[in-house]
Amino acid sequence: MIYYIHVNQLKIRQNNKLIREGREDEIMPPIIIKKGKNKTIANCFEIEFVDRTKMVYHFKGGKILPCGARLVAMTHVMPKILR
Repeated sequence: MIYYIHVNQLKIRQNNKLIREGREDEIMPPIIIKKGKNKTIANCFEIEFVDRTKMVYHFKGGKILPCGARLVAMTHVMPKILR
């Protein structure tokens, strides 16, 4: 099984807005780990890759995952969630 890891840019923008408004306690984790292309395993702030990992960008601007991600990290081993 392949694990896909991507960063949700919308969450980063929303978090920046929350920080500007002084609402740091509402910040959402922007890193998403999926098992296969559809099943979300975790949302987190920090991960560590345990095994070989490949970064893939769809060079024609297409979507790699159904959520619309165009740049993902791919690995066969579940990354270690640090936070």
